[in-house]
Amino acid sequence: MTAYQDPSAWLLGTTFFGTGGGGDPTEAATIYQQLANQRSWPELIPLSAADQTGVLVTAFGVGAITPAGDPTSALIKGLKLLSQNLDKKIVGIIPVEVGPKATATALLLASLTNLPLIDADCVGGRSTPEVFLETITLGKVARTPAVVINQAGAAAILAAAPSPTFEEAFFRSFAVNSGNQAFVIGYPMSSVQVKNWLATGTISQAYQVGRLLKQKKLAKVLQMTRGQTLFQGKITAITQQNQVGFTAQTIQLTNATQTAKLYLKNENLIFWIADQVRLTCPDLIILLDKFGRPLYNTAIEVGQAVTVVGVPAAKLWRTKAGCDLFDPAQFDPTVQLTLLR
Repeated sequence: MTAYQDPSAWLLGTTFFGTGGGGDPTEAATIYQQLANQRSWPELIPLSAADQTGVLVTAFGVGAITPAGDPTSALIKGLKLLSQNLDKKIVGIIPVEVGPKATATALLLASLTNLPLIDADCVGGRSTPEVFLETITLGKVARTPAVVINQAGAAAILAAAPSPTFEEAFFRSFAVNSGNQAFVIGYPMSSVQVKNWLATGTISQAYQVGRLLKQKKLAKVLQMTRGQTLFQGKITAITQQNQVGFTAQTIQLTNATQTAKLYLKNENLIFWIADQVRLTCPDLIILLDKFGRPLYNTAIEVGQAVTVVGVPAAKLWRTKAGCDLFDPAQFDPTVQLTLLR
């Protein structure tokens, strides 16, 4: 993995595609630096190169976007429990989504197990707030068995589930009862089983974008991702919303000529300019600070100068089935799907 060993590139790129969520960047930075110091980066391989005789698994945090601590102990214990409930060997680790700590957690687990990291993710090149909002849902890919575990070592095994929404409720309930933080280790799947339901190349893309952002080449990033600048201004108000198990807010922005508004539920999901919907999920809505660095949503504050950019979602999300699944109306019934052209 010699081409992918810059911690700051990992951090910037995964925070960009994390769309405001995807796990705390400060904790992710610690993991990335730990891997760099120990020179224990796992091999990054394409999905097509994965061993087809075994299964890929993932690991990720569930709860609000507040810090969750070092996941190492929970990952080791959770993976041991999961392995005891599998009938095939684990042959690779796949990030659940592209986000700072989500990707770092997958890298860490791959390093701890000496397994390759797969250059793809279950969410489709971004982060999302809920388990069912994953491209593997479109292919009815089973996520069980799965282990959910907290930092104290308390764990539960979900052997089977009737639906992705049941899985979300199970994991979220455990997290809420664990101080709003827990880790899931699971999603055993073969590379053949999921090849049509994953956006591939998303992890290496995040790293490449991170390198460009480190060089302050935002224009190149937008060209590479087909992104657009939507708004520049200052944050004038942040309104908290009551969503158990999530960080939910409405952000007001203004500049000399316009006002804007952003709704987030862990991730940025709906963006308005002058009370007109400008962009919604599943496309990516990303906040950048005055230096062009992507912002995590616990770092935003009133008075901050920001740039709002939009990036088209992966093709799977832009299908009818993808748009139906990640419909913004589930977050605000008055909002219609609005994508970049």
